[in-house]
This record gives sequence, structure tokens and C-alpha cells, in this order.
Amino acid sequence: MIKVKGCLAGSTKYSILRPVSMEAYWADQENGKFDSLYWGTKVRLYISRKFLYDAMVKIYLKSVPDEKIIINEDSIVNLIPSFFQSEVNYYEFYLEKYEHYNTLIKNMGNVRLCCEVSSTLGFYFNDCIASIKIESQFCDPLVEMQIRRNRASNLFGKVRNNSTKNHQGFDYYANQGTNIIAVANSIVDRIVDSEKGDYGKQLVLKLDRCNYYAFYAHLSEITVKVGDIVHKGDIIGKTGITGNAKSMKGADQHLHFECRTSSNLGIGLIGRISPNNVVLTKFYSQDESKPNQSNLGVKKIDNNGNVTLMNIQW
Repeated sequence: MIKVKGCLAGSTKYSILRPVSMEAYWADQENGKFDSLYWGTKVRLYISRKFLYDAMVKIYLKSVPDEKIIINEDSIVNLIPSFFQSEVNYYEFYLEKYEHYNTLIKNMGNVRLCCEVSSTLGFYFNDCIASIKIESQFCDPLVEMQIRRNRASNLFGKVRNNSTKNHQGFDYYANQGTNIIAVANSIVDRIVDSEKGDYGKQLVLKLDRCNYYAFYAHLSEITVKVGDIVHKGDIIGKTGITGNAKSMKGADQHLHFECRTSSNLGIGLIGRISPNNVVLTKFYSQDESKPNQSNLGVKKIDNNGNVTLMNIQW
């Protein structure tokens, strides 16, 4: 368990019951001590103090510089411990990423889980007495993220042949031999070590803490084996031009990447979702309403919410 101390210098009133010390800390029952949180983690907040008779605690998300979203606004509990009780198991919850967090999260440079303490005796502590950084459980599959030729038809969905043909994932530009990265803590679920077929050499990861599989194709090298446990950010192989990418050169060389709900799928979009659901750097068409996506560039949104329009490379 990680403990984050606060001096409570922000108190606005004084009393003989004002605590001489207070400590708040977050605990993950499943994994013990942590330095940061992933979305989906089960979290407990503990408060340890001396001489504070009762307290109310707000738990909230805070972004830089000052945006807040209260998590427990409808269930703030008035704690009335015994006078000599020093530690209270206050609140337990799953840190889920809900839709109403989106405005905060998409603009974040840094989001923290915080708590704020007040007392019915008149204290108000406007300090964040417990604060820990929240990280995505995911990362990008490549260090440099760019869609092949910046074409919207290399995104996911019915984006080819005037919106009549499916593309089952994203094509990320990558010269042959570029390192590929595990997008989350995972177990290696499946490997196809063949240069034939549409996908050539391919690798599937079963991602922790969710029901998704990450699929990598057209590889030249795979450096893990089935059953291996890999961690977010680990190098697991190299891009290539195997399968139907064997004749591709220059700006057309790429990693084909899919986000799946099953490991082994046939042709089509069933069982597949947009890679934007797991990767940090997200790409969208500059105009999804137009049927011919081959003539459109893409919009890139990085992990800090910065938007860049990427025009087609002819």
C-alpha cells in the first residue's frame, strides 16, 4: 500500500479537536502496493488520524490545471468513529472510466485520484491529502505512431471502395524491422510463424483486465512464445512485409494492428473493434461522412489531447 501524507495546513478554523496529524492512503487489495493506478483497479481509501471526531471525504478526479469530477458525490459518508479509533476503512470502489469523465480525460495532461476531507465541527481541508497518478493500462504498439500514408482508408471499418469494403484494423506506418510493443500487460495467446496468407507472421496477445485481444500482422520477427507473460511496453517482435504486404515498399510498409474480442477470427468486422479502444494515440477520419475515405487524411489525437491534422502522402 502506498501512503501519501498531508499536513492539512489549509484548515480554516481551529479547535482542540483539530488533528495533530493525518494520513490518507490508497490500497489495491488485489495487487498491494502501487505507485500509480490503472483504470479498472479495485481501490480502497483509508484515513488515519488523531483527535478528529468525525469527517466527510470527497473522492474526485483532478486534471491539470484545475478541473474536477467528484466520484462519490451521491454517497459521501459521515464518519463517526470511536474517539480512540485511528484508522477507518472509508470507501471501496472500482475506478472505472465512465462516459461523463470524457471531457476531463480527453483534455488531460495528468489525471490524479484525490481525496478532500472536511468535518462537521467546522474544519475544511482544501488540500489534496491523498493523491496518486492514474495511468492507462494500455500504450501504443509503436514508438512513432502514424497511419500509412495518412489515409483514412487505412483506418478501421467500411472505409474502402467507397465505403463498401471492410478494413479490419489500423495500418500503422513502420519501416521493416521496427520494434513492436505489447500494448498492455498480457499473455501471448497465439502465434502464426508463416510468411504466407494475408497476414503473414502474426501474434495475438490476451490483454489483462479486459476482454480484448491485440493482433499484430505482417511481422518479420517474433521474440516471444505462446504462454509468455509480457508487460506493457515490452518489445515483442519486429514489423515486416510478410503475407500480402510482401511487395510493399517505402511509405506503404506498415504494422497491421487489430483490437479483437476473440483470439481467432474469420474475415469481417464481427469480433473486432476500433484500435482506438486500447491505444493511447488515436486516429480518426478528417470527415467520416464522405463515402470515399481513400481521398481523405486523418486526425491524430495524442495522449494529452493535442489534435493534429495529417494530410495524405501521395
